[in-house]
Amino acid sequence: MLGYFLDSRKPHDLDIIPMTLFVAELFSATKCTVLQKFLKVLKPNFTRTLSVLEWGTVERRRLDILLEIQNHKNKVVAVLGIENKIGAGEQPYQVQAYQKAICSKFPSVPKAVVFLTPDAREPETGHSSTECPWIKCGYSTVIEFLRKLLPKAKGEIAVVVGSLLRFLDEQVMGTSKIQHDANALFEELYNDKVHRKAMILIRDLMPKSDVKLMYEGLIKDLRAKGQLKSLGNWKEQFLLNGRQPHATIWFVEEKDFSLGYMLHTRGSPVEIGKSATIRLMAWCETHSARRKLEKAFSKFDRGEYESAEWNKDKTKRFCPWFNIWTGNSYTLQDLSATDQKELKKLLISAVKETHARATKILKKL
Repeated sequence: MLGYFLDSRKPHDLDIIPMTLFVAELFSATKCTVLQKFLKVLKPNFTRTLSVLEWGTVERRRLDILLEIQNHKNKVVAVLGIENKIGAGEQPYQVQAYQKAICSKFPSVPKAVVFLTPDAREPETGHSSTECPWIKCGYSTVIEFLRKLLPKAKGEIAVVVGSLLRFLDEQVMGTSKIQHDANALFEELYNDKVHRKAMILIRDLMPKSDVKLMYEGLIKDLRAKGQLKSLGNWKEQFLLNGRQPHATIWFVEEKDFSLGYMLHTRGSPVEIGKSATIRLMAWCETHSARRKLEKAFSKFDRGEYESAEWNKDKTKRFCPWFNIWTGNSYTLQDLSATDQKELKKLLISAVKETHARATKILKKL
């Protein structure tokens, strides 16, 4: 629906008003200076906006929404990409791939990629590009945009805007009656002196930990001690949000697939008591790449293999992840030094057990 309203060609009789309001609200929330260039070119009766859903890149990735701002001569004068993430993690190098693709397609106009999530989190795969920056955006910004759009809409369009506004506000952002009741109960407990002391004590006793910091320390230690020399020129990637949080060391990067060792935890957030499992994973850019790897690794010992986790899709759509091998698991204890030590053992053991065999298979491809 966002793409519908931001496209001035659609029959909502709002012209470029939605796009202007959205960019203005986004600038108000982020102060990203490139958005000022968008506002300068958005002129009534002079520009129009076009939205492309599932915009494809040469790498066969799909950006949720691509918005072109065109002048009266149909020349593109600015481009805004939107990637929406709700309850899902990022794909390897996903946001930076979109940034690169937009720069290649639209080299001489202002451009940016909006990373849209309920909590306005930063993308883990974005690149610090000044040519095409990423902009984090929360659903609260979209809600404020819809609130300002509502009085300008008429008839059935106003009904649709109002319905979308209520859905995002109540269902996605959790500001429903249940949430309001929970907030009221919290305030009541906190205002009681005895309960307040207990709540503060619980807060102070909660483990002070940072999952990303833990993994960064693990990688730093591995590099300092040169314990993964057999992998060659590897690089790390952390995708710690979404349904399948993981930290991956990529050691093979081909045009249509990549291979890496993944420390994977089921469900976000990553916390004490959850299990981290070591896996040898492939990321496939195409159907043919996946079929090629499935055939090559068909006789590979899969370890504690869990095909339903990664390799089966109930919708029978293409799944880019291929779980080649699954190793042991470890229950997280402190998200600090102890876990760093044990996770490093998992990783090193997995490399010793599988890397030579995997490399031999890859050489035959």
